[in-house]
Amino acid sequence: MLKKKKVLALLTTTMIVVGSLGLSAYGASVSKTLQAYYGTSRIIIDGKDVTNTIEPFIVDGTTYIPLRAVANAFNKKVEWNALTSTANITEDLTQVNQYYQAEILKRDVKIMELESKVKSLEKELEAKKEITLSDLQKQLNKDHDKYKKVEFDITLSGSKSKITVKIETDLHDFSKEWKELKDSHKVSYLQDIVDDILDAYPDASVTGYIRDIDAKKDILDFSVDKKGKVSIDTKSSSSGTLAGLEDDLNDDFYDYFKKEKIDFDIELKGTKNDITFYVDLKNSSSSKAWEKLTSGDKKAFMKEIHDDIADEYKKANIEGFVYYGDKELYEY
Repeated sequence: MLKKKKVLALLTTTMIVVGSLGLSAYGASVSKTLQAYYGTSRIIIDGKDVTNTIEPFIVDGTTYIPLRAVANAFNKKVEWNALTSTANITEDLTQVNQYYQAEILKRDVKIMELESKVKSLEKELEAKKEITLSDLQKQLNKDHDKYKKVEFDITLSGSKSKITVKIETDLHDFSKEWKELKDSHKVSYLQDIVDDILDAYPDASVTGYIRDIDAKKDILDFSVDKKGKVSIDTKSSSSGTLAGLEDDLNDDFYDYFKKEKIDFDIELKGTKNDITFYVDLKNSSSSKAWEKLTSGDKKAFMKEIHDDIADEYKKANIEGFVYYGDKELYEY
């Protein structure tokens, strides 16, 4: 039984029958009365039911569908020439281009996804490559051999779970530059080194120290907490006495004016609460060179000595003088 039946009376009908989508279809004008049946057929293109947009009908047992609608469904373009009653069917390049552009975009997205996966896998493989302490030491010396004009040499020892870092410098060459470093600078330098070590060995326990190879003594210890944060412990005077501090000051400052060729000794007098330091110039050439210094250079030199003493004796009253023989040349 037919679900739906319609009778279509046509006084004049142009019938177009196309066996396949070729280049052209020609229509001949005749007059017929036809009976057309609707609703008995379905049109499915690529799995999609398009019956509602391309409604077929049956005449004398033959199913007819709109030529333009079907052509559009297959990305074809239909042009009707009324003079010759001809339907020209050609490729719709606009739709074709859109299709291929969409396919290219899908391919590009897929390529990007694959490239991202490749990079991720490469990183995983790189991370799994275990670096030796020797290789890490070479890399650290390459990356951290110099900091703010002070040169260092780094040595790693221990195991992958417990690493000791020895950092050597020569204060005979870099005494002035070392003194210009604030504690925050030292911590920053050491933190960079420790971060690189923990990147290679995340579970390692790290400790270390900085050693002056000229004086053959350690000048700073550092430790690392569980969060990887560095803390430092600057070495105090060798004996905890004024005499010990005096020795340390002479060791630290003896080449302060190496370029200016000023030779001197530092002497401390007083108590832990009241300290006077004396810079005794050793010869006349040193005295003349001192006089040629700018007031800023003199003040900076005396301030550094003052600050080193104040680091040891924070509550002390401190004053300083420069002498050549019995002659006072400067007061701080």
